[in-house]
Amino acid sequence: MKALQKSKYMRSPYLEIIIMIASVALSFFGLTILGAVPQTPTSGDMLTSTVVAIQFAFFMISVAIALISVIAGIGGGVIFTPIMLAFTSVNSVVVRGAGVIVAMFSGLISTGIFIRKRLCSYKTALIMTISQAIGSLIGAILAITIANSAGATGEGILRLLLGFILVALAVYFLSGGKKLEHPEVKKVDRFTAWFRLDDKYFEESEGKMYDYRVKNLGPGLILVGIVGFIGGFFGMGGGWAITPVLNVCMGLPLKVTAATSGAILGIGNCVSIWAYMSAGAIIPFFVLPWLSGQVIGGFIGSYALAKVKVSTVRTILIGIMFFTSFGLVTKALSTLKLIGKVPSIVEVGVFAVIIALVIVVILRDSRKNATLEKKGKTEHTYVEPPQIELPLSERTYATIVHWITIISSILALFAPLLIMINPAHNMLNPNRIFDAIFNGSNPSAIWALSMTGSYPGNHYYLANMALSDSWAEIAIALGCSVGLWALLPTVAIQFFKEKKAFWGFMGLVLIILIVLAMFGIIQA
Repeated sequence: MKALQKSKYMRSPYLEIIIMIASVALSFFGLTILGAVPQTPTSGDMLTSTVVAIQFAFFMISVAIALISVIAGIGGGVIFTPIMLAFTSVNSVVVRGAGVIVAMFSGLISTGIFIRKRLCSYKTALIMTISQAIGSLIGAILAITIANSAGATGEGILRLLLGFILVALAVYFLSGGKKLEHPEVKKVDRFTAWFRLDDKYFEESEGKMYDYRVKNLGPGLILVGIVGFIGGFFGMGGGWAITPVLNVCMGLPLKVTAATSGAILGIGNCVSIWAYMSAGAIIPFFVLPWLSGQVIGGFIGSYALAKVKVSTVRTILIGIMFFTSFGLVTKALSTLKLIGKVPSIVEVGVFAVIIALVIVVILRDSRKNATLEKKGKTEHTYVEPPQIELPLSERTYATIVHWITIISSILALFAPLLIMINPAHNMLNPNRIFDAIFNGSNPSAIWALSMTGSYPGNHYYLANMALSDSWAEIAIALGCSVGLWALLPTVAIQFFKEKKAFWGFMGLVLIILIVLAMFGIIQA
């Protein structure tokens, strides 16, 4: 037993990887067997084999999105939401709700890892999360309110706006943005200084410890709140904008901003996601593969793909953004009846041109890097990072967020298997709702197909534990409330053991926001 406990495979990250790989293999093996069982087609129902294939495709796409977003330093929602709105007919509220899930879990899985490495500043993340959460909640409520009254015209306008935003983002990434590895902060304003946010982190590539100072907290809070509003409204997170705000406006080092941005998105969306929940926009069976894929892809990406060239991934991402924006704008104009449906040959042609340009850029960058290496440019020798003692409250917070996120993803992997064993024994029959989802039905129309005939509320699983998809809802609710479960003991430690009353109070504010949103006290 002692030998087993000492084994590296019983410690992070090996333990998590083993659990995840085993869960993926078992769950999809079981789903494959169910999909292979002969089935008599029923009018209005999708074949089980087709449903299983879609689940697997969603999971693999989600893993790919997570890998790209982790390496590129953005949230997964900025890829997921535009692609779904551009190339599917899924209702925009359903897509945006799932988009918040994607952005949320791609941030949650890295939060614990980065806090323990001290790449993420807990205090900065906490105070900025409150601003992001409020902005994101307002954006989500407004999105649902508008969607309920705007109809097809609103759907078209939404896709058009998102298409233009995506073009702007692609141009921003193409230009590289204004980013500073180690900003020099000469003066800190009195308001920011009062919070004592200055910290340090270890730069592994250089084997060096860096001290850094933080400035402009006031403008930063306002900007992050605005970013939260945009992310909540469009359902695509906000890592693409929070990172430059923390880096350029507030002076945090680039690596610290990327890590802290994920923590802000992950916990902040624990508030806004419940607005989409209350509207019935989170369809459990539809969301499950996206949730689990983000966690597994994000975790593996954080460890296994550290050596992948970021420039290559960013080039691919820019290509995806331009092609997706083309799809969004043309679909919007077609929905608004300003143009006819774009022929498939045109879409294929545009895709081919963009792919060709991406390949040319990647090859050019590869030749440039090879030339630099020939001129004697050497890599840094790896230096073991020093042991940095974290306060008990921060260690507790990091550990709880990390493991609840992983548990939620494991439940999300096995829930589809339970659901598909007996499709009729669910609040929502999976064979029936997938057809409705891909035909563009809104949340009300989808839940009209349920046992109750309407959305039974955020926590219907408490009274329907015998139903298989109640366990899917438990997996989602557990992950979406992780901020609450992590902050409760953290705040208690800060109040009663560490005597950090101010930061305990900040955590309490965020707890109250999450609870109010969870129980539908704040909703559209």
